[in-house]
Amino acid sequence: MLDQGWSELRYANWPKAQEVLEAVQKKADNRQVKSEAMFALAVLWQIRQPSGNVEKAKILLKQIISEYADTSAAPWAYLAIARIADTPEYEKDRDLKEARRLYEETIRLFPNHPAADEAVLRLGFTYLEKIGDDASQNQGADILEKWIAAHPKSYLAPAMLILLGDRYERKADWRRAVDWWTRADEAGVPGLADRATLYYKLGQVCEKRLKDYPLAVKWYEKLVYDIKRDGKFFVSKLAAERCRKLAGMPPRDDIPELSSALAEAQQ
Repeated sequence: MLDQGWSELRYANWPKAQEVLEAVQKKADNRQVKSEAMFALAVLWQIRQPSGNVEKAKILLKQIISEYADTSAAPWAYLAIARIADTPEYEKDRDLKEARRLYEETIRLFPNHPAADEAVLRLGFTYLEKIGDDASQNQGADILEKWIAAHPKSYLAPAMLILLGDRYERKADWRRAVDWWTRADEAGVPGLADRATLYYKLGQVCEKRLKDYPLAVKWYEKLVYDIKRDGKFFVSKLAAERCRKLAGMPPRDDIPELSSALAEAQQ
């Protein structure tokens, strides 16, 4: 029934999801199952359109924290309340101080849980988003750098490393930006589209800012060879050829071709 409730929720079948999840709450004897059903109901009330009710969601999340603190739903409940404070429906309702407090509480209480990794990422971003405020930028970078140093295998390390690279790009510290982005690639950026975006950005910075043409070739060609089916394929192919000439490197004749339809669309 719990699996069915989550399935109905994923398909936005709100009435049926509510019916099934409330039935699970009443019938289940297992604390883990009851707490997860309660968490699913909180998600439902938070995202339901129309007739959502964020206050109902918060009540359920707080109930998980107080009554089911020993279950795996508790860390996610802390994080979910923090996200409600951080990203309300209207920006004017954002409670940044409370969001940061809850992120810090999640990290303190559950340092080895995946929810802590996300709390660190979100906490760091609340400072890094303050563009032009160097003190906040430094604080956000410090939060992420310390966490990565202590948790290099974090599943969110690639996202944190990209944010750090972006921070140094804004400072025009191009070499440092490239270093952090390179570490992100080594950590394993998930998703071909995100990898393509990262490789193209690395190629652009290496070519335009650092004038490091061999390194630019490396990143442009990673997009061309490793990704292939991306909207930046054609421009990356041309950029790699251009940078090979600038670096005095021989041309390559084994670059894969796009399908004719896609090539025509991009040209």
